[in-house]
Amino acid sequence: MNHRQSIKQKFLKLLKEEFPHDFSIGKIIKQVGIARSTASTRLKALSAEGKIDVSRKVRNFIFL
Repeated sequence: MNHRQSIKQKFLKLLKEEFPHDFSIGKIIKQVGIARSTASTRLKALSAEGKIDVSRKVRNFIFL
């Protein structure tokens, strides 16, 4: 498993653990241990894949 896949798996694990609660990017970067820019990139990728829904109004992420 490469680094990107590892980050993706950590994201998905965190999302599954938190579902159905919304949470912020700040919580993600603390829990996964990555930079905000990396988290943003990964979240955009997961959103494009249809795995999450991003709410920019409240800056929360919803696992689908």
